[in-house]
Amino acid sequence: MNRSLVNDFKNQTPHVKKNINKTHSALLDELDNLELLIKRYDFELEFPKLITTTTRIKIIKDLIILFSYFKNKDTLAIPSEDKNKLLNTLKICNKRIKLHLYQLKILVPNEVPTNIDYFGMIVKICLTILLKIN
Repeated sequence: MNRSLVNDFKNQTPHVKKNINKTHSALLDELDNLELLIKRYDFELEFPKLITTTTRIKIIKDLIILFSYFKNKDTLAIPSEDKNKLLNTLKICNKRIKLHLYQLKILVPNEVPTNIDYFGMIVKICLTILLKIN
């Protein structure tokens, strides 16, 4: 990661703040879509899809917690007690991501690489904010 990107995070430039807000909004939209989707599944016929979608909802909710925190901060100087809570949330989220990828590997193997890229990028952003800054 280059130094200017770290400085952008430290200074909370409008571009970085805008991207955090956009990611937070996209996560909320995805959560709404998933909750609508889960209501349409037939419990008996589409049980595996129901399980994977439920796991994905839990992941998205964890990510929303993280990005809500980032969104509501004026700077990204995170107090150590908050940082520990956020890192714990991210740790739980990573375990759920692994479970979700395993579920997808069994049900829809061709979607695994896309999901690895998607969740990998979001987790890298969270880790960058939590570990590289301060």
